[in-house]
Amino acid sequence: MMRLRFFTATLTLIAAAGCSRAVAQSTSLGSLDGLKIFSAVDLVGDAGLENPSADSGRLRVRSFELATFGPVDPLFDALVSIAGHDEGGTTEIELHEAYVTSNQLLSPLSQGLRLKLGQFFLGVGRLNRFHSHEWPFTTPPKSHAQFFAEEAVVDTGGELEQTVDLGSEAWSMDITLGLTNGWNYGHSHTAGRRPLAGTHYVRTAFFRDYQDGRGLMLGLNYLGRTDADSIQTRLSGIDLVFKSRVGKVLKSSFQLEAYHRIQSSKYFAHTEEAGGYLNYERALNDTGEWSLGTRLDAFTNLSLTFGTGESRPNFDYAIVPYLTYRTTEFSTLRGSYFYGVETRQGDEARIEQRIELQLVVLFGAHPSHDF
Repeated sequence: MMRLRFFTATLTLIAAAGCSRAVAQSTSLGSLDGLKIFSAVDLVGDAGLENPSADSGRLRVRSFELATFGPVDPLFDALVSIAGHDEGGTTEIELHEAYVTSNQLLSPLSQGLRLKLGQFFLGVGRLNRFHSHEWPFTTPPKSHAQFFAEEAVVDTGGELEQTVDLGSEAWSMDITLGLTNGWNYGHSHTAGRRPLAGTHYVRTAFFRDYQDGRGLMLGLNYLGRTDADSIQTRLSGIDLVFKSRVGKVLKSSFQLEAYHRIQSSKYFAHTEEAGGYLNYERALNDTGEWSLGTRLDAFTNLSLTFGTGESRPNFDYAIVPYLTYRTTEFSTLRGSYFYGVETRQGDEARIEQRIELQLVVLFGAHPSHDF
């Protein structure tokens, strides 16, 4: 069944691309000539050294992606992505993203206003806007997995992004507003249930171009929803990225995200959590092929209590140094060492250690992303 679904998905993409390219070649609209197909393979393995997980020691294709994207006509662009994910040793194939975008449809209302409609990664935070094979490290920080998903929150709806003129050549600002169905949150294979309030979010991003190869982006984020069980979620936080380049070579990068989440309901216990990560990576040679990085993770449940109702202090942290070798922009080898500690007052600390290996291969014309 899995092979049949994969074969059908592949044929669908090829047929769609072929039909679109034929239409593009038969018309005089030059904007239709840019249809592209790309694929990605994310191969991951790990060796547990202390308190390993149940599936430790297994090499696996964590995910693969097949996608086609390009202009539809002078008004719309579109992307369709089919992906497979490892689910406990079984590859689940599904529609990953399918959306249309337009920079022109709403231009009479405001210049620089972009519209996205369909199924997509929610435009909030930093990691959540990218596929995991595009992250600077292998596995997600606990805060990301807890507040978003192992890879990203995917949903169907609409998103508006407006570029705001700040009157400065160095500074710019983007405001993103999103509203999606909210029947599910995170990665799910079920239809979910109708929420009392769909997923809604806003991200305000400030970008500074230092005109010397350096750039800084700061994002302020809020996400809310109320699910079918009347649990209200309010997530707020920041993301920050600083990059330094010499030509096309990334010499160093600093990235962080920090979030605070409150979940409340008249039927369930109130929960409050906070967490985030810091990541720094630096090139080891002039060509940028080799780089060394370190990620620091932190997470705490602020509402955890003992059976008596007394507050129970807790703190989870991890240190993840990693070495990356990029043969080209299309293939990446990475080795990581994960050292994580979970502490709960009254219990002995739990330590987890593992070695992680990753190979990412991209082929075809991979779509570009902002900063």
